[in-house]
Amino acid sequence: MKSLLTPALWILAVAILLQTGVIRPSAALITFAFYAALIAGMLIAWRFHSSRIFFALLVLFLAERAISYFSAGHIAASGPGSTALAAAGLLLPLDFVLLSVAQEKGFTFSSVAPPALMLFVESVMVAVLCRPDPLASAPRAWHHSVPPHLPFATLIAFAAAAIILLIRFLLFRKPVESGLLWALAATALALRFGGVGRIPSAYSPPRHSYWRFDGRDFLSAGLSR
Repeated sequence: MKSLLTPALWILAVAILLQTGVIRPSAALITFAFYAALIAGMLIAWRFHSSRIFFALLVLFLAERAISYFSAGHIAASGPGSTALAAAGLLLPLDFVLLSVAQEKGFTFSSVAPPALMLFVESVMVAVLCRPDPLASAPRAWHHSVPPHLPFATLIAFAAAAIILLIRFLLFRKPVESGLLWALAATALALRFGGVGRIPSAYSPPRHSYWRFDGRDFLSAGLSR
């Protein structure tokens, strides 16, 4: 149960510190933590032949980049940024569930090709969906200072994925399922606060995801910026 409870304590501690204003991380520090954690996590996943962890980190990175790019670094209430947020809210839980049910075979072609192709197709879909309308007659106010509520479909997707991951952890007791579950929870908090900015970035996973596989543990830090 350690691998299930440890990430929860990290997320709770970060939530308390952020919401009370005890810590106010700078954008530069968060960006550094994000890329340092991402690279370290991927290298460790490569070292211990865990393609599922590698692709989970890649999914988080692509989701963060898509939201940040299409929202231009601001909380989006409509337009491409809002579309990217909704797309990430649907695709990321689906990807985590698929990675959870996939068998770990290391970095063989048969294990790497399907998730790589899936992420490529999803990236193209998001890029197409988030294209700004070239026929728009006037620019619209897309950015709000208050995060909009998440779509109901996004809430359902996260809830369903969380239930599946929790059931799989209770059945198989594998820390990878626990890591995916709490990375999903941290991502949900990040999206709830708009997906961009210091608060969402500090909530974002690899930063609070506690991964363990093959008897080796590692703590990764950050989706964000």
